[in-house]
Amino acid sequence: MSIVIRNAELFWAKLDPASPVNPFNAPQPHWEVQIRTRSKDEAKTWKDHSLNVTPKEDDDGLFYQVNLKAKAAMRDGTLRKPPTVVDGQLMPLDGTIIGNGSIGNVQIDQYEFTMNGKTGTGSSIKGIQVTRLVEYKSKAGLSFEDEGATQVVVPVDTDSDDDQW
Repeated sequence: MSIVIRNAELFWAKLDPASPVNPFNAPQPHWEVQIRTRSKDEAKTWKDHSLNVTPKEDDDGLFYQVNLKAKAAMRDGTLRKPPTVVDGQLMPLDGTIIGNGSIGNVQIDQYEFTMNGKTGTGSSIKGIQVTRLVEYKSKAGLSFEDEGATQVVVPVDTDSDDDQW
């Protein structure tokens, strides 16, 4: 089954097609995005779709979040297609420029699973349509200023045990 979550706030998008992430040595690399809403009704709709909704609080008050993923490979190692990322006019969009606070629609595929004797509903990102882009700018360059020559300090060894090293 496929569902579309509309007008979600997008955070921590890691959607580079060539570089799925593998934080904390997860079992396998994946692409991910966090969706948020401040609407209690919308959060309830997400829960009704078997999404793991977590309430959080920031300076602006209460919000609800869901972390979504798409695995980069199947169990047999076959590579999967990365989630499709498009703009409001359905034109391809570079997923690496989606910054926190962007707004979009997220299509997820849902499936039933059984693991360790437990059953549940899993979700996988299929695509994201960004309708309001807050562009992410990488800070890969260093922001240090010239501080002058580095001071070199040579410790003075007052112990006479140098022959023990």
